[in-house]
Amino acid sequence: MSTPWNLNGASWPRAHTNRARGLSSGCSTTASAPVPYAKLTTTSIRTANRRASRHVGVSRQSGVCQASRDSAVSLAGEAILGVPDVNLNSAPNGGYTVTGALEVQARPEDVYAVLVDYEGAHNIFSNIEATKVLEVDGKTQLLQKCRWTFLMFSGTFDAILSVREVPEQKVLLFELVRSSFMKGFEGRWHVVDNGAGGSVVEHSLTVNPTLSPPGVMGGYTRKIFVEQEHQVLDDLIAELIRREQVSVAENVTAC
Repeated sequence: MSTPWNLNGASWPRAHTNRARGLSSGCSTTASAPVPYAKLTTTSIRTANRRASRHVGVSRQSGVCQASRDSAVSLAGEAILGVPDVNLNSAPNGGYTVTGALEVQARPEDVYAVLVDYEGAHNIFSNIEATKVLEVDGKTQLLQKCRWTFLMFSGTFDAILSVREVPEQKVLLFELVRSSFMKGFEGRWHVVDNGAGGSVVEHSLTVNPTLSPPGVMGGYTRKIFVEQEHQVLDDLIAELIRREQVSVAENVTAC
């Protein structure tokens, strides 16, 4: 029998969740390994290939099928149009604000569709273990189970986020409603048409942990936030590539 988890009454079976690969996520404390830009594209392609193979089970390797796969991977290699720009600044009350910007070869509507895929967020972003969409007073809220890692310690925590979509501007706003791990959390995604068939993706996040790390640990924490922002952008790229590969594979009638 599966074991439910809940935050003040909202719950569902653990069997309903999947292992994660974040979003408008309240999951802002995962200390992932650094992702240097030189490895960003190949990491994204490798991740996307793995995800695409799970979603499209093509067993026959005809010339047409293989050519389509090669084409998808070639497109994937051009998914990033510039070096991701990530910056970190101190915020009031011991918090941090991290910003990230990335230009990708994907239409704004396709990027935005990934960002508002709340129910699939745990399959897209690596610091989300599970997500449940709630409707409270006509407003969308997300109940998320998040992963955290700090030095040799790791675990999970729950968070409820309020999200607001502005689809005509390709803007997504999110704000913490309740969490035992953070006292403040708000952020914003904005997707802008670059005028050449691609998009500029802007992400900002301000976090106030419940406990501020002292001294030397504060420096380590700042490093974590920067690394995590790179990971969030990398996860987004990988999902965009995966969706393109799935689309190509599904249109190959010879398979």
